[in-house]
Formats: sequence, structure tokens, C-alpha cells
Amino acid sequence: MTELTETFEILGIRGGERLSKNDVVIKESSLTIFVNDKELVTLLCSPDRQKALAVGFLFSEGFLQSREEIESLILNQSKGIVWVRLAKDFQIDENFIKGRTVTSGCARGIMFNRQRDFLPNPAMRSDLRIDAEAISRLMTSLQVASSLFESTGGIHSCALGQGEEIILFREDIGRHNAVDKIIGECLLNQITTADKIVLTSGRMSSEIVLKVARAGMPILVSRTAPTSAAIKLADEFGLTMVGFARGKRMNVYTHDWRIN
Repeated sequence: MTELTETFEILGIRGGERLSKNDVVIKESSLTIFVNDKELVTLLCSPDRQKALAVGFLFSEGFLQSREEIESLILNQSKGIVWVRLAKDFQIDENFIKGRTVTSGCARGIMFNRQRDFLPNPAMRSDLRIDAEAISRLMTSLQVASSLFESTGGIHSCALGQGEEIILFREDIGRHNAVDKIIGECLLNQITTADKIVLTSGRMSSEIVLKVARAGMPILVSRTAPTSAAIKLADEFGLTMVGFARGKRMNVYTHDWRIN
């Protein structure tokens, strides 16, 4: 298993006291995605579940429509490269793509397409409902599973919930990447999404909403805040958005009929 942390000797200052100590830090790596032998993008990410990350990213950005389009998927983790062979022709402006890197931080480096063009139409019609108490328990399970956050404080977590059970859990230094890993796993393992809930530790921005809506997941829950654009998009797409889900409290921003 790939090591996800490194330990550094640092100087700690507490009040007036100075002492040397070891600090556990999350690893950051780069992953360059090639599609049909064409370099597409470099993602800054955690060095695990990188095949799922690549597939989830390609699906979220509209380059990939289904698992059946993937002819081969090869990862060289030591070189930080994943090669994806699609059955269909792949064309993109080389001048636009050259040297592009998507950062792991809050602001995405680029978005490749008008993602609205790839969203389900009409708006999501899933009749999934869930009790507020079940959401609270799921968010508690998400927090308990986030051992890397407890040890490093430097990672985002994302999970796929069904009923009151977490069936997939993934982490990454980037909140977008964590969501893409979940989406990629769903595609690769043919997991249905219309009856699932997405749980995330990160802020719900418009990009996160677009990813979740495109994947057909009807409920998005976070322990933190949404942005105004995210709320408007979620409302338009028929997505139920729940923020500040902490303990027994939460705010339901859109399509509250799904929350009992």
C-alpha cells in the first residue's frame, strides 16, 4: 500500500517554549493523465486510488460518458502517469491543453468544458428520501473514518452513503479529487448512483455540485458551507443540498422534500 504521509522533524513553539518534535504530514504527488496518447492535464493529488481519480475526472469534465468507452487503463505510479485508452476518437486543442495543471487547492486551475452540456436532462428525478437522523449518523461515520485528517489535518474526505451505511470512502488533499475518486469508483465498479448520498468534508462550490449532478447522485451533504452559485445550480438540477451537517444540526438549502 502506498504511504500517504511523511514525517518531518520540526520546531514547535507553544507559548514561550521551543521544542523539536516529529510532525506527520500528508503526501502530495502529481498525476499526469494521457488520453489516447495525448497529454491532457496534470492533477496535484494524494498518491492513492489514482486510476479512480483519473476516470472520475474524465467523467466529470465530460471527456468520458460511460465505463464501456474505456479500452484500457494503465497507471505508472512511480512516474505519476496514467494512460487511458478510449474507444472513441479524442480531440482537444493542443495549444489550450499544453502545460495545464489543476491545483489541489480551493480554486481550480481550469475547467475544460461547459459542464452543463453533460448534465442529465431533464433535472434529476430520483425519489430518494432520507431521515435527518440518518444523515447525522452518516456524517459521524465519515468523521470517524477520517483517520488521516486526525493525524495530519491536511486531507479532505468523501463518501458514498446508502441508507445508513457508508459503502465507499476516499480521501485526497483536494476536495474535488476526493469527489472524483468516488465517481471513478462508481464507474469502474458499475455502482448505481440514483439511490446514493454523497458526503463530503469540503465546501460545496459550483464545481462540486456539477460533478455530483453529472454522476446522478441526488443528495449532497457537507459539514461545511455552500457557495451562492452552488445553491442556485443545485436548485436548478434537482439536487438536494445539505450544509453544516454537524451533530444533530444541518441546513437544507435545496429540494428539502427529500429530507424527512
